[in-house]
Order: sequence, then structure tokens, then C-alpha cells
Amino acid sequence: MIRTDNFISEPAASSMKLAYPFDAFVFASGETLGYLCSVTLHDQFLSPDASIQAYRNGVPVIEELFDGVDIIVPISTPIIKYGHLNSLGVPLLFPETGQVALDMKQGLSLESVLELLGKPHDFKSGLTSFQIDYLEAMRKAFPGKRVHWGWQWEGPVTTLWGLTGNDCMYGVYDDPELFEQCMEAIVSSLIEYAKFYCRIDGTSVLDPFPDHGRICDDIAAMFSPDIWKEFVLPYWKRYWREAPVPEIKLHCEDMKEKHLRLLDGLSITDYDPGISPYINPEIIRKSTSTPFCWRLGSFLYPQMSEDQCYDFAVQAAIDGACYTFTAIEPMMCEAGIVKKIKSYYKGAQDVRKALLNGCSRLGLKKLLHCAYPEGYWETWEGFRK
Repeated sequence: MIRTDNFISEPAASSMKLAYPFDAFVFASGETLGYLCSVTLHDQFLSPDASIQAYRNGVPVIEELFDGVDIIVPISTPIIKYGHLNSLGVPLLFPETGQVALDMKQGLSLESVLELLGKPHDFKSGLTSFQIDYLEAMRKAFPGKRVHWGWQWEGPVTTLWGLTGNDCMYGVYDDPELFEQCMEAIVSSLIEYAKFYCRIDGTSVLDPFPDHGRICDDIAAMFSPDIWKEFVLPYWKRYWREAPVPEIKLHCEDMKEKHLRLLDGLSITDYDPGISPYINPEIIRKSTSTPFCWRLGSFLYPQMSEDQCYDFAVQAAIDGACYTFTAIEPMMCEAGIVKKIKSYYKGAQDVRKALLNGCSRLGLKKLLHCAYPEGYWETWEGFRK
């Protein structure tokens, strides 16, 4: 059935609180709904009529296909994380197949970034006006429903990379003072964009699906943890302090163990590592006290058995994850993978039931379907030593 309780980001309804003591969230977006009813993602990028068709025709199909799994299917305009960057002048590429990409052929210098951000911006340049009209069309098509605006933004470091390309990687060492000036200017722009976003979306706090107001800053993980205290964390803190965020939440992929040790003290209520092959729940638990979730990525299902998918949820709970999640992508709608998703979901529900009945986290080991002499994560395909 379609689950409706994770559509908003008010603190009382956050994923972390909804999941307590443990849960699995299974998401589906317009891309997969369109795949199930022959509406291409490319067409959805270009026309609200295509998205409306995908949601109207695709929801019943996915509900039947994943019978027994509570699926979260928020209605949203196409999710494009580069709305802020495009409004600043960075062109976007819309391939016939696949996701939107930044056209970074003409990356700016750090000096040019300061010049660009020194000018006033109303954030209505680029494709923003089209995206506003798109949102209005979808809200007319689904009256009384929460329709999210997918015209979103990246975190501070990722935004600088989107404007400059690899120049920001060198700039932090070659001219750290200029780098810091650029980061301050970017955070100021992101704060203003967040306020603009809320005005268009009609909310008092940031509430875009799927991240619900968290900083998404994957490029930050490419910076050494040795320089985070000076060149990354101050800008996250300022954004959380001044932007209309519902909570202090973070998504940062590909972090390493040394990065994790820097999270304590940030008051993060929900850390999403995304796809981070060099860490796992056991490493996270031992490195930080920050509450975290754990994702089962789509590309891992073909390599895992049904029992391993079940045990993924169980072992994540044993090792301290507050919830797990998976996003249904088109490749996952094949019968064999559907069975694996159902097995993963059952594992999470069995964990939830056991915890509610007073079982300890360590006691959950009795739920594991298989034995792992070297440890589950040591043999899991998603982890690299």
C-alpha cells in the first residue's frame, strides 16, 4: 500500500521519529512510476503533463507490484538538485536517458565566483520560471495533495564545485583566504535561495522530497578530514543556523572513518551516509554518536540473495542504524528483485516488532537468516576495505 506519513518534515514527523524504534522506508519517484506506464523521464523533465500521467497511471501499478510493502510515493515535480546553480547561470543537460547533469565546460575561477555572487539575484533566471509554472500545473492536477517542488540545491562545497569544477580543489590550498571568501558568499546565496524556495513552495521550513531540508554535500567528502574544521564545518554550521531548516540533518556520500569523528558536536539529528563504500553501520557506530540511517542501493540487489537482503536490515539495526531505506528504481521492478525488496522490508518489520517487544539490539542476532563468520559487512558487496 502507499504510505503517507513521511511526506512532511515538521520535526514531530521527521523520518527519525517516525521510524522509532526502527523501520524501513521504501521510496519511489516519478522516474519509476513513468517506467511502469511507458512515460520517459526525459518527457517528465520537459512537460508537467508527462509527470501527471506517470503519477496517475504508475501508482496503481507499483502498489500492486510491491504488494505487502508500504511504499512512500510523494508527488513531486522532477527532482533536480541543480535549481540554485541553474538560477546562477550554470546550464543543465537533459539527456534522452538518465538524470540531469551540469554543463561544466566553462567553469568559473574563484575570483569570478565572488564577482558573480556579489551581484543581486532573485533566483528566477535559467529554468526557474518554467519550474514554477510546472509546480502550479501539478498542484492543479492534484488538488488537496502535497506536491513537492523538485527545483532544489546542493550543499556549500558541492555548489562551489558546480561553479568552478576542479579549481575549488586546488583553490583551498593555493589561496585559502579566497576559498573562504567564496564559501561565505555561497552560503549567503544558499540561505537566500532556501528562503526563496520556501516562498514558492508555500512552507515555513524546507520540505523538499526526498531530503526534507538536509544539507546534501557529497563533494565535501573529497576534501581531507584534516581541513574540514576550517573549510567545511563552519559553512555547514552557518547554513543550519540561518536557513529555514526543520532540523540539523546531513547527507554526505563517500565519507571515510576520519570524517565521521568530526560529526560529534554538530547536533545532527539525522545523518544519511547514502552510498559510502568505505564505511558501514558498525564503523559509524564506533566513530560517532550521531544518529544515522543506512541505505540499500539499487545496484546491490542483483548481487545479494533474499536472505542477505533480509539480514541487511537486521544487521544495520544491530549495529545502531535508526532506520534503513531503499529507493525503487526502474531496474528494481524485475520479479526477482521485487522478491528481494520484500525480503529486506520483512527483515526491517521483524526488527521493529522485536524491539517493540523489548528485545535488545544485540538480541536481534537471533533474527539473522545466515551465519557470517567474518561479520556481515566484511563480506557485503557494498563495502570496500
